[in-house]
Amino acid sequence: MKCLTQLEIAFWLDAHCVTPEPYGHQRPPAHYLQFKHPVQPVANSEFIRQFLNATSGEVLIHITDWPAYKPDEMAVANALRRQCNETRNLIDAAGHLFAPNESELAIAMFGHTGNYEWNAYLYTPNDMATLYNWEGELYDCWTNDPAMHLAVETLVDNFGVTLENAG
Repeated sequence: MKCLTQLEIAFWLDAHCVTPEPYGHQRPPAHYLQFKHPVQPVANSEFIRQFLNATSGEVLIHITDWPAYKPDEMAVANALRRQCNETRNLIDAAGHLFAPNESELAIAMFGHTGNYEWNAYLYTPNDMATLYNWEGELYDCWTNDPAMHLAVETLVDNFGVTLENAG
């Protein structure tokens, strides 16, 4: 994992042809789904694992909001960051770039954002899939790939989560 600043996040998104923060973007990816999180943390981790298995390559997790710097919340995030020799505060480097062989670490980081009701984007290159954690309650998913859209719909159905909105 490598941590990125806001400027580095913007460069990565641009270089990898990814729509930044597609929620409310004037030209979001073609396909959209909104659905509830799986209720149990274990189910949510497995959902994220299967979501990542449907993609390939590196992923970028951009944490965009965390309500407070509560010690228990920050302890997990900081431990993951220190494991990769990151010393900056989350606010100074809120992007987390994971190599393909670091999927378990990505699952842990993105799952953590849901557990503590933070907001975060999980981006994959070329708008293949963007998953947005909305305060641990909802996921928004955008993709330009019809096959990925179908794969996410299937995941949502398999996990028995409620589909809120589709486009």
